[in-house]
Amino acid sequence: MKIRAGNILIAMGVIFAAVAQMGQIAPPPPATKHEDISNTRHNLSVNRPDVTKHPEIFPKGGGPTGDPRRVLTSQTGEICVFCHTPHGSNISPAASSIQAPLWNRQLSSSQYILYDQVWSKSFEGILNLGAPTGYSRLCLSCHDGTLALGSVFNKPLSGGYDPSGLNPLTMEYKPGDVYTAAYSQTPPIANTMPLGGGVDSGDTRRLGTNLTNTHPISFLFDSALAAKDRELVDPGVALVKTLGNNVTVTDHTPISPAARYPGDTPNVFDSVQCTSCHNPHQVDYPKFLRASILNNAPEHPGEQIICLYCHAKPGWTGSTHEVSSAKHSLYPDTNNPYDFDGEHTVAQFACRNCHDPHTTRGAARLHREGVDAAGQDAAEKTCFLCHSSDTSAAGTPNAYNGYNTSSLAANDPTGTAIPTRFKPGSAQVAPDINSQFSKDINPTGNSNCYTSWNPQANLTGPENFPECGSAMNLTLGHGGKHEPMFVERPQEGVELGSSAPPANNEFTPGSLDLDKVPHVTCTDCHNPHQVVPNNRLKGMKGIDLNGLVVGHGVPGNDREPYVYE
Repeated sequence: MKIRAGNILIAMGVIFAAVAQMGQIAPPPPATKHEDISNTRHNLSVNRPDVTKHPEIFPKGGGPTGDPRRVLTSQTGEICVFCHTPHGSNISPAASSIQAPLWNRQLSSSQYILYDQVWSKSFEGILNLGAPTGYSRLCLSCHDGTLALGSVFNKPLSGGYDPSGLNPLTMEYKPGDVYTAAYSQTPPIANTMPLGGGVDSGDTRRLGTNLTNTHPISFLFDSALAAKDRELVDPGVALVKTLGNNVTVTDHTPISPAARYPGDTPNVFDSVQCTSCHNPHQVDYPKFLRASILNNAPEHPGEQIICLYCHAKPGWTGSTHEVSSAKHSLYPDTNNPYDFDGEHTVAQFACRNCHDPHTTRGAARLHREGVDAAGQDAAEKTCFLCHSSDTSAAGTPNAYNGYNTSSLAANDPTGTAIPTRFKPGSAQVAPDINSQFSKDINPTGNSNCYTSWNPQANLTGPENFPECGSAMNLTLGHGGKHEPMFVERPQEGVELGSSAPPANNEFTPGSLDLDKVPHVTCTDCHNPHQVVPNNRLKGMKGIDLNGLVVGHGVPGNDREPYVYE
């Protein structure tokens, strides 16, 4: 029997699609990769990019001036010179140790505070020695804001060589386009990276030296780490470059098109660096990403969001947030590229509904806008970005925090109480949970209605308990609050008014350590990666009547917990 090659390919495609649908393997990586730095924002020369060449990376065009860039110089038409030079490159030990490619810049000598050192007690990666390392140092030589963008060793034309690397080209900061309101035109250090929404915001170009609100970098990502953290894709054996083997970072691996780069050893590609997600020359996707910033979006049908090439969340496929067709409204600013654009669905934003790799200062786990009014971590604020109405006090609005406090009448032409966080007519809207947690915040004037309850207070009779409609903001006897707040181990709660921790809680209630405070938070009851309409507790564990852990995968108690558990 003859088997045609075309039939084999079709059959393989059907099998591949079926297996991918079951969640066992990722969909195929993007088929093309285009590098055209002249038509990106990394072109800092006097010659502006052509925004029509790659509309995907310039979705709002060039603004009123026709130029999408925030910073450039009129001193040269050269493009590569800001990073590379054929002669007189940086030969310092720091540059040599990471094999910086004909690097034309100094490397910052700044001391950095990294993500793992503050927020993630559960971070299990092994940091490279002296992190940040590798090509991340190259990116930070511009993006930490400590060195002028035009500070190069070898300036254009003859006679421009300066071994100090501190003879900068003069940069010009352009006002007038759609981002103007968010920018400072006078950076603290002359000629440095413009601020964007600010170093402490999610919409930033200048990362600063405090990287606690930035995705971890310069750590070993290998099969051993994937075995510890079962929610990571196993990246496989590290690529090793030797004389004559022609190994490149773009060679296919289980996490392609994401890529590992050298960390401690220059020729071993085993670590996560800035360039694992970003290609500074690539124009296929916004923000120089190596894969789509959206999941299965019309611009790139069938492609998954870049996060999922490394992160494998059990139960994500088919979950509410993975399939929701609700469209985020244009809030708070139709010209703000950081926030939702009103055209893509919750399913297409996928991970970015709740997380941002460069997020607001103070938000743990890279939660999107997950801070309270004091700038302290508050995971519930991320949930409230969607699970609120316009009348809920989700937070103090500003140009870049994503909160919509405008009136229903102005934004909802149907006149119904649909949260305008979603476009009118969306197939689904998020339940308003924020209002439930806010019932006791503003009592109605009843003298017996208290905003909080303290059993140690000198109160007697029924007035000792508020009657305002909920118990969400009761003050616990040992000083905590029964309201959402984030701690490392969400399975460890405390009993109302208890003076000692209950069984299975290893920490003392009321501790000032952020990892030990008593709490109730949204993720105590809900797993946002697995929740489905008919099971809002899916993916969670509980404690049965015998005091034993119950949940899927628990030996001897492998079942869904009941609500009371």
